[in-house]
Amino acid sequence: MITQAQGGVQMEEFGSAIYLSPKTMDSLFAQLYLMNDAFERYETVKLAHSESDPVIASLRAQGVDVEDIAYFQGFRGPIKIWEVDYPSNIIAREEFIRASGDYAEFDGLEFTR
Repeated sequence: MITQAQGGVQMEEFGSAIYLSPKTMDSLFAQLYLMNDAFERYETVKLAHSESDPVIASLRAQGVDVEDIAYFQGFRGPIKIWEVDYPSNIIAREEFIRASGDYAEFDGLEFTR
């Protein structure tokens, strides 16, 4: 946790914590974004780009030793973009990669193998 101090910022000695419910803990967001695939469950997903939060980048430029994810005037984290190497048995469906479509158009979609 980072707080404003007289004329600068101060790192809290004990830091901060984020509570993740059991359902959230096993989510793709938590596994990839927060924990950087610590359990190595997603070998086909590779980080393609990461860009620091502007406030975090500014603090680093001022010499503050801060992690990628921090709590300073709210939760701060980097922008992360992943690249997926899809297995050969995955069938591409054009309707899933379109940039636009009708609301609820996939409600009746049936999946087959």
